[in-house]
Amino acid sequence: MLLAINEYELLHRKHLKRGRPPKLTVENKLLMMRMYYREYRTFFHTAGSYGISEGQCFK
Repeated sequence: MLLAINEYELLHRKHLKRGRPPKLTVENKLLMMRMYYREYRTFFHTAGSYGISEGQCFK
């Protein structure tokens, strides 16, 4: 699953070196999504586990 996500991001990226680098890696984003679907945790609790804001969990 991780390989498919990385391939998709490389092929569909508009600007390669623009903007601020993300706080979470693709691996952490995938793990966060799986935790959300398995445990139905709120974004508030999931964000606390990763040290990011609740709004960044939506992305």
